[in-house]
Amino acid sequence: MTRLLKEHRWALICAVLAAAWVCLPNALMGRQRAFYQNHFPEAFAQWTNNGDFSTIDSFSTLADDNYYYAARIRRAAAGSQADPYAKGDRSPSVELSDKLTWSAFAAIWRLAGEPRAAWMLSQFLFSLLWVPLIYAVCLSLGAVRGPALFLAVLSTLYADLARVLVIFRDFHPLQVLQSAVQYAVWLLGSYHYFLGPTRITGPLLTFPCLFVAALAFVRADKTKDSVWVAAAGLFGGALAYVHSDVFCAFLGAGVLYAAARRSLRPALMVGIAIAVSIPWLLFCRPTHEQIVLLGVIKGRQFMWGSLVFLAGAVFCWKKFPREGMPQWCAGLLMSMFLACNTPLFTGEILAQGHWFFLGNTFLLLVVGTWASQKLPKISETDWRWLTVLTFLVCLPRLISYSVLHYKIYALPAAEQKAYEWLDHNTPEGAVVAALSPQTNFRIAAHTHDFTAISFLFHLVSDIPLEENARRIIYALSLYHVGAEDFLRLATDNSRRWEDELWNGEPDQQGRERDGAFRIYFCALGLERATQLVRDAAAQPVEDFKADYLWVGKFEKSLIGGAGLPKGARVFENDAATIYKLP
Repeated sequence: MTRLLKEHRWALICAVLAAAWVCLPNALMGRQRAFYQNHFPEAFAQWTNNGDFSTIDSFSTLADDNYYYAARIRRAAAGSQADPYAKGDRSPSVELSDKLTWSAFAAIWRLAGEPRAAWMLSQFLFSLLWVPLIYAVCLSLGAVRGPALFLAVLSTLYADLARVLVIFRDFHPLQVLQSAVQYAVWLLGSYHYFLGPTRITGPLLTFPCLFVAALAFVRADKTKDSVWVAAAGLFGGALAYVHSDVFCAFLGAGVLYAAARRSLRPALMVGIAIAVSIPWLLFCRPTHEQIVLLGVIKGRQFMWGSLVFLAGAVFCWKKFPREGMPQWCAGLLMSMFLACNTPLFTGEILAQGHWFFLGNTFLLLVVGTWASQKLPKISETDWRWLTVLTFLVCLPRLISYSVLHYKIYALPAAEQKAYEWLDHNTPEGAVVAALSPQTNFRIAAHTHDFTAISFLFHLVSDIPLEENARRIIYALSLYHVGAEDFLRLATDNSRRWEDELWNGEPDQQGRERDGAFRIYFCALGLERATQLVRDAAAQPVEDFKADYLWVGKFEKSLIGGAGLPKGARVFENDAATIYKLP
């Protein structure tokens, strides 16, 4: 073990540095906020988001992911894998969806004991896995240590670039190039909410799990050891409880690997993986309703951008030995090509982002390994200097990220205090009613309470569409507000909430109005969502037993002359008034 650590000590050093590097913006943003708070307190108090620094509260187009992931992780840390929004929803689908992922993050949540600290600690600890695991994959592909380490650091520091290089149905190469430059250099800035591999849960944890399963698969086939065969099958099957994209990628690569090798051993590993995943396959298959919520579009269309994965698979097959990791990567790239084009067979088009993210990552490792073998001989010392240069080139990017974001990575202080009051003063499992979609997201993430209105996404809640519409009507009845008044305000997207982000001024009201139905009904179309609410309004109001009522700016703009809600006022500040319902 000592010899192994000494031999690969540079990989371990780079792993720590890379994790520190991608988490550096968090430290910088925290210091910037503290500087203004200490030296210019009056100006700081005027900021919209003038609460404590928090990477959960990033206020960007994808920050909603943070909230429902945080809600699930918080619930798992409390010992439950149930729906964090709708109290009592303990369906097998919700219980099993990404169960291992929530459990892993929940362990860190319990260790940190506080949401904001847990989020940053998770990002650092799981980022540590990236460099050594990608380094091992590259060595298995045939790279020597110098280029393997360079590719591992490059893939880690620029992991988010692999996500943004997605060519969707409309093929616009110049737009892809523009996105690549913007995300890689940050000269123009961007409000994407993660940098490197720090997006929770994928790719931060999900990709390392896939790397481990791939390494075990190849190791088992090489050694012919039955223990490794069983371990590889177990690791592959466990991916079903990590995230569906990495599980499908493993199965696709494993099946194609076994077919190409015409060997029983790889097929046995795939069989074990499928056996381990049977509970997930039985209970977590998305229903038609959930598929609709994911934004599926009817149609059959070839994904032209996926040709790069087909080319990568052929390239890997031709240029590398037809065994081991090269063959596994060829299978993965081919499976990504096929996954991108499943609409040709199913007649339903779904966002292809996951497949491009995975495909781009492995394409870089394959092409980078091959290029390192064809370049004029470069010493291992020179490769280390190239790795150092990668760290240095990335540094301005990290600093730019912090400069662009430090004013928005927080909540308004008054709103933060309202959540803290709920978390400290309400009984465990209390139900809080609110109408603001942003508030409902944040209550489940920042408190131990449930919400009267749920968020319908299969990873967090699978109550029926009609039930959530009835929940909205129930919540409206507590405020004495009509459905049409709510629909009029909640679908008002006349304000462009992104316009002032460059100045660090988020438009809270514009943001929540723009996203009301995207949050309450995921990606369901506006026409269908509004009809669901109108249909529910025509039925008797069902009691979902809320314990507390939140009245914030969104709710006040709806109450108008309808009068104050019934109940005892138990908390009040500039952000919200909270009532205890009788």
